[in-house]
Amino acid sequence: MKTTKETTAEFYNAMLNNQGWEDFLAEQATYLGPLASLVEGKENVVNITHQFLNNKQTGEVKNIISEGNQACVLTHYQIGHPSMALLEVDACEIINIEDGKVLSMEVYFDSLKVSEFGQKMQKMQEGQ
Repeated sequence: MKTTKETTAEFYNAMLNNQGWEDFLAEQATYLGPLASLVEGKENVVNITHQFLNNKQTGEVKNIISEGNQACVLTHYQIGHPSMALLEVDACEIINIEDGKVLSMEVYFDSLKVSEFGQKMQKMQEGQ
């Protein structure tokens, strides 16, 4: 059986390349982040992650620290649209692995910075 760190690295590689990352999620997977209340169930976690991936231009795993069934993943993303604006975001993501599957994800980032960027993008799309 793979270690938590190996499974986490494979999950992020699949997610950042948008290739089969959904297969890593447990049926009872959960997601918690600063801009969303608790999301429960694989289908709902897939949906919220797709929303993020649709806005992600680049992504990089900086470091994975793991102990037992938990991993802390330090990531860096560029989100937005290249023809309008891009935002650099660093995140800390806590992943719990059970039976080789991602059971839960807790994501932490500067939500004020992301919210302000979202408002700016909306105004640009509206032509203001």
